[in-house]
Amino acid sequence: MKSYISRIIAFSEDGYKNEVKLKEGLNVITGNSKTGKSALLEVVDYCLFNSADCIPAGVVRENIEVYAVVIVFQDKKLILGRKPFNNGGNRTGFYSLESLGFQEKNIDSNYFKNKKSNFRPKSEVIKFLLEIFNVSTSTRTTYVNNKLKKQTPTIRNISSFIFQHQNLIASKFALFYRLDNSEKRKSVITEFPIFTGLVNQNYYQLAVTKEELIKEKKRLEREIKINNQLEESFISKVNKLRAEVSELLNISNDFNLDELEISSHIKNTDTLLREKLKLEDEVEGLEKNIYQTGLQLSNLNKVIISSNKIEDKLKKRASMNFHEVEKCPLCNSELEELNNEIKSLNNQKKEIFGMLTGVQKTSPRVIERQNELKVSLESLKRLKNKKNRELKDIEEAFDLSKKKSLYHYIFEKKIELEITEKKLTNKDGELEKEYDKISEELDDLVRELDGYDLEKKKSEAEVEISKFMNKMAKKLDFEVSLGKPDLVFDLKNFDLYQRRGNGKIYLSSMGSGSNWLTCHLSLFMGLHYYFASRGNKCSIPNILFLDQPSQVYFPDKESIHNKESKDYKNVEEIYKAILWGIREIEKETEIKPQVIIMDHADNLDLGKENDFESYVNGNRWKEKGEGFIKVDQN
Repeated sequence: MKSYISRIIAFSEDGYKNEVKLKEGLNVITGNSKTGKSALLEVVDYCLFNSADCIPAGVVRENIEVYAVVIVFQDKKLILGRKPFNNGGNRTGFYSLESLGFQEKNIDSNYFKNKKSNFRPKSEVIKFLLEIFNVSTSTRTTYVNNKLKKQTPTIRNISSFIFQHQNLIASKFALFYRLDNSEKRKSVITEFPIFTGLVNQNYYQLAVTKEELIKEKKRLEREIKINNQLEESFISKVNKLRAEVSELLNISNDFNLDELEISSHIKNTDTLLREKLKLEDEVEGLEKNIYQTGLQLSNLNKVIISSNKIEDKLKKRASMNFHEVEKCPLCNSELEELNNEIKSLNNQKKEIFGMLTGVQKTSPRVIERQNELKVSLESLKRLKNKKNRELKDIEEAFDLSKKKSLYHYIFEKKIELEITEKKLTNKDGELEKEYDKISEELDDLVRELDGYDLEKKKSEAEVEISKFMNKMAKKLDFEVSLGKPDLVFDLKNFDLYQRRGNGKIYLSSMGSGSNWLTCHLSLFMGLHYYFASRGNKCSIPNILFLDQPSQVYFPDKESIHNKESKDYKNVEEIYKAILWGIREIEKETEIKPQVIIMDHADNLDLGKENDFESYVNGNRWKEKGEGFIKVDQN
């Protein structure tokens, strides 16, 4: 997205306007330590709604009323602001859209006071920013640790592509801002295709639906397998039982179970058994009702006890009065007026506590419900006792009629066969039908997802990013022993490595701070080249903050002044490479990215075409009192 920051502002409580003016392309803020250079990055990050209080301690956060950033994009100017974290900034934020012709000098402390209604809940402002940056704000469902979780794209994930902090820009362990959290890392990687316009929000809904269908398909596969195993077991059991019954009765194996006649004695046993099973079911149902009713009664009793305790406390408090004072202990004068006030307060207190006690009292309806539950519980217990007695009678009758005889043995086998055959006849292929339906839906979904061709698009993006990255790396200090720059950025897991032969050398395995710095600078210029190439399809602003890129070569103050050293020349090459990258991106995409460098480096010789002073643009803080926050304003 074509955009750049034109102002970074901090208003002091007395209305003084501390500001840094910026432009498209390269901007250099140079100066001594503790002048607020690095704080500029944190102020912008804060105005982009970092949830933490990231403003560094010191003058940058002392006596500040509002922080603000002006972002120019397309035909608008977006003013974002936040109050200090503990003064409302943790909950609210300011946003306002102005025309491209809006004069930024008109932004003063009154600008925010006159637009109080533009301070909105933080979540509302973040949603507005996503809409401004053309990011779909609809919720998507995704899997996190194998659990479904609803997520919405967040502006905070865009910030990972904008900021390279001082402790990050030459790190061997991390490439991106705040991606050390695995869940956040996964979120940024997942949303990269959305931010760059490779796919729309619907793609992820389809992808999650696909995952759900795959899970359901696997579940059905397991159930069908288990059912098939059970069916084989039942068939084997049925065949065995039929063989036993046919042998005992000396009849054919293909007998009709419904027409099979056994003695009337066994039929009587059959009836008793069925009555016994019916009563057992009824008793089980009564036990469930007794448990549920008892649980309701127990919970209600707890509420009543708690209510009574509160009522007792209120009554005790109501009985405690403010004591009247007969005379003033200092001047011994009468205090009639004061005592009247005390009496009035005591009366009011009694009235209030009386009202509260009345409200707190357990209502008659609650007591009525308590009694209903008690009656119901007793009734259920009586009915259960009755059924248990009937069951006991049936069991005794059943035991008397049950004789270990040939007839009884045949009867047991008949019942067992009947139950087993029912299990077989209940299997009507419903699981297979459901499995076929889900398989068909999954095939259709896969075809629809294949239409997005995301993997191919990501592969093409990797090629474009890596190609620009290697052009950039060749202009920087890259160790010869690693070979010519052949860097690859893997969009699947956001890893960077150097190809050497058939092997891969990851960033953490590369030695030397110069290599790490080269990788960071090359990657982020490559990324912003790709963002610019996507034009308005990309939601990521073409803004990049680089904090202290010269630190690898300027470890101390003395090294900064040795202009003839190799390290000094390497720093100049860093700036030349960044300028080359900016111009190359503009030439290829017609979008000029903004690169903001906060550094100790100054007065660099960047060649005839590059006047270092024009990039500083007045943002040099070398003298006492100079800095982002002017400490001597008088």
